[in-house]
Amino acid sequence: MSRRSVPVAVMNWILVTLLAIGMLAVAFALWQESALAIGFAASVVAGLRIASAAEIRELTAAAAGCGILLVLAELWPRRQATHFVSRIDGGTIEYSAALVAELIESDLAGLDGVQSAQVSISGERQQLNITALVAAEAGIEPQLIAARALGRARDRVSGLGLPLGRLHISLEPAKLSAAPSARPTQSVA
Repeated sequence: MSRRSVPVAVMNWILVTLLAIGMLAVAFALWQESALAIGFAASVVAGLRIASAAEIRELTAAAAGCGILLVLAELWPRRQATHFVSRIDGGTIEYSAALVAELIESDLAGLDGVQSAQVSISGERQQLNITALVAAEAGIEPQLIAARALGRARDRVSGLGLPLGRLHISLEPAKLSAAPSARPTQSVA
């Protein structure tokens, strides 16, 4: 979706939602006052015989059902993007969400004080939302680890040319393992 089509999509969403709400309101009003509906229809279409109140209620129930379906269709969560498009040097590059998550996980796991990282990616093709769970080793201030992780994730997304929507980092203590760490640790003398 291009930047120009976003306002159109938002306007379409607003119009369809308002139409659905309007249909529900009209259907409810006609359901309550079917005699008024019959009188109005008789005056507009003079030559047409009007159906019974029960038939009008069935018609309004069908209209209400259509309105409810439209509202549910608009409120139903959209499918998450599996690929994200970057526009670079007059062309486009498409990255899979799994690749972007793997790159960010690798970057975050390489930070001092981080034992491991798990990254999930969501959003739409034009906006990337990142949630990362970072296992922080003891001995380094959590705020420092979080700031480094935020900066590294932003740098990676920016380097890929992708627009960043939301970035959320959660810290948890690193799990102790019986095997020694494969990464060298820095000791202070």
